[in-house]
Amino acid sequence: TNTTVLEEDDDIDEVQGFHFKKLKHLFPDLNDQLKELRKHLIESTNDMAPLKVWELQDLSFQAASRIVSTSVHDALKSMRELSQNFPTKAR
Repeated sequence: TNTTVLEEDDDIDEVQGFHFKKLKHLFPDLNDQLKELRKHLIESTNDMAPLKVWELQDLSFQAASRIVSTSVHDALKSMRELSQNFPTKAR
């Protein structure tokens, strides 16, 4: 079963292209709605539907780009997170 446990200090910063830390900083009055949107997006990514061919084409580039864009000290942590959580990160 796919269950999602969300906490206030969860490490998931970006969900499906939304950077929630930045959004919360820019729109503090919408904090509750942002939490609901984040929860909905995380729960919707638990669906294990097969990826389309066009979705797979640049997946390795996106992973490498994300790893390179992190700081030098966090690159290995980012690569480990991507590889261990690939099905949820692929979307």
